[in-house]
Amino acid sequence: MRPKEIRELGDDELIAKEKQLRRELFDYFFNGPRSKPHLMKAIKKDIARVLTIATQRGVHIPSEYRKKKG
Repeated sequence: MRPKEIRELGDDELIAKEKQLRRELFDYFFNGPRSKPHLMKAIKKDIARVLTIATQRGVHIPSEYRKKKG
């Protein structure tokens, strides 16, 4: 996804998109073809873009969808 497309999403859509991308990453990690590792990298970058834009807007992404620290 392009940053412009992500910025056009509403706050609730932004949270849903982050959850969807995390699910895609999880599914791809266990079921995806190992011959295309670049797709995992692309999904991770999309997650980072969503989180960056959410932070800029001041939108809180629930921690149950995010990686736990510690």
